[in-house]
Amino acid sequence: MTVAREFNKHPPKSHAMPDLSKLTLINVARARDASMPVVLVSMHTNSGECRNVAPFYVQLHDRFPRLYFLHISFQPYDEIISNFANIPELMQLNVAHDGSLMFKQFLFLRNTLAIPYMFIFNQNGTIIFEGHPLSKPVEGHLCRLSGQAVLNNTYRSPMRSVSQLKGSATKGRAGSPLRSMVFK
Repeated sequence: MTVAREFNKHPPKSHAMPDLSKLTLINVARARDASMPVVLVSMHTNSGECRNVAPFYVQLHDRFPRLYFLHISFQPYDEIISNFANIPELMQLNVAHDGSLMFKQFLFLRNTLAIPYMFIFNQNGTIIFEGHPLSKPVEGHLCRLSGQAVLNNTYRSPMRSVSQLKGSATKGRAGSPLRSMVFK
């Protein structure tokens, strides 16, 4: 019976951030402060989806200056460099090469090799989100980490601004002024 338990054990998913010092930085658009939350994005310069989502990354990078975004590729270094000019948005982002395949191993341990794929780490280096960069929870996590309000008009934002809300701002049940507001 103990043998069966040993075979059924999967490697634990590490919630700790991988060692970024093992990566080779190709482009540095914003320096990293040790106290900044980190957003890691797996990418591949030959992927059509990664190319299409690149402008969205630039918007995130500009909107959340208190977060450190790093786009990591484990494809061959020469391939990244040769494709770099074809994706002008990469010049506005932090881009790194994973020559040691440490990040690829991190993805494998997390049971994903999908690209693009995003990991959001808090100030302590613990994962608070992982998934597709365009998924709905991304904006909320980024806003909370950067200390910004979520109710903004932004690209692909599921939220509306307060000025677009209909209804009175009177106190509703439980004393909340937002409970009585109605969306258009």
